[in-house]
Amino acid sequence: MALAHIGGIPDQLLRDLRPGDLILTQRLDAWLSWAMMYFTSSSIDHAAIYIGDGKIFHVTLSGSKEHSIRVFGRNTRILPLRFALSSEVAPQPEVPDSAPEDHGSTNSFINKVPSKIQLTIVALRIVTGLHPERFRWKFLADAFLLAACIDVPLYGLFEMIFVSPAVAILIGIALFNLVRFYLLSLFKRPPPEPTSHPDLLERAFSNSGGIILSPLGPLVVCELGILPLKVFSALTGQSADDGTSNELKELRKRVLDVAEGLDASVLSGISKDEDSDQVDDK
Repeated sequence: MALAHIGGIPDQLLRDLRPGDLILTQRLDAWLSWAMMYFTSSSIDHAAIYIGDGKIFHVTLSGSKEHSIRVFGRNTRILPLRFALSSEVAPQPEVPDSAPEDHGSTNSFINKVPSKIQLTIVALRIVTGLHPERFRWKFLADAFLLAACIDVPLYGLFEMIFVSPAVAILIGIALFNLVRFYLLSLFKRPPPEPTSHPDLLERAFSNSGGIILSPLGPLVVCELGILPLKVFSALTGQSADDGTSNELKELRKRVLDVAEGLDASVLSGISKDEDSDQVDDK
């Protein structure tokens, strides 16, 4: 998100966006966003899909919505991404051997309560180890420190302790669930319980490759790392000045192998920034 635009997408870039581009955001002025990023250990709090004509489509806790892309506030980091995986090499979805357990009853209950309560329930499930892929020991350490900060003054004033017993119970439940998931994994593969979050899209983008439409210009994300589009394009071509360097030939071969797995139409058609000299310097 350090490569994100802050406060809005420039008009020049807006003309380059295509339907299907992914928009990741990081709000810096909302405690709910901070809470979501804390409990999911992510730097992303929301995702949307660009649908053209300056509009985005996204799903919120209150349902799916269509908005102008200008809806993002001035204290929001906005990062447009464009998947570039070729359809010829796109992975096919795996068909599970057996149907996963039905968690519909729990989800239907959560969906009926207000959005803030939904987030509270999901956070408690993560902290108590019910989503081991999201669990962090940092959560319990933070809870212990918070309990100490609250209980020490209370004990000094009233000689009573309130919060520490609750934290002790929380730690006990988390340890029980983590051990239970570990023991289950020894005998059989436990049913997956993924916590839906936008950073799953970011991971998919990093694994498949694509373009980051950053303030520094378009950047290509591939197995070689992050390269400016201009550099990536130059390495896929031949030049009379190449000489016979084996290292350069090996590098070109690697870049060409990567380029074969990317959709060429995605890597082209991005207009030149008006401040191109400044971008090149950066």
